[in-house]
Amino acid sequence: MGFYTRPHPNPLPTGEGDSWFLRKKWITMEPLMLVDQHFVDGSTRKAQYLRKHQTTAEKILWRRLRNRQLYGLKFRRQFPIGKYVVDFMCLDSRLAIELDGNSHQFREKTDMKKQIFLEQQGFTLLRYSNNQIKFNLEMSLVQIAQKAGIPEQEIASVDPFVFPSPRGRGQG
Repeated sequence: MGFYTRPHPNPLPTGEGDSWFLRKKWITMEPLMLVDQHFVDGSTRKAQYLRKHQTTAEKILWRRLRNRQLYGLKFRRQFPIGKYVVDFMCLDSRLAIELDGNSHQFREKTDMKKQIFLEQQGFTLLRYSNNQIKFNLEMSLVQIAQKAGIPEQEIASVDPFVFPSPRGRGQG
């Protein structure tokens, strides 16, 4: 007996859902809308692609930012905002982090437009080169904590990578 499948009741329109990144559709997407306090558009597809294809520096930094490891700050990676995608974003402190590799020396105008857009939306943008992250990670993390509004006394007195659990939890 043969295997029978019914067509999906609501199939995707012709041309959607197939190798979108090969046609680079995400480069030309422009509409902006506000959804749950976040500006989103088709750049979410680009963000998904970039999450799967991280650079070495992005992997190194993400290991230290994920799961609220840095003073309990919640970071997201490859976060779409408007027609741009930011490498790392902390929404609570309105802080965006960009890692610039060799290709960014040829994209200064695009990077400047991105920075202006983020500042208009109320975000602070920090830029680091891949080499800064690879060879001076600890100093970069201290700067990130300072820009996120962590008090100087707390940065100096506590190991930034061990965030204690709230009282009454995790004990026992």
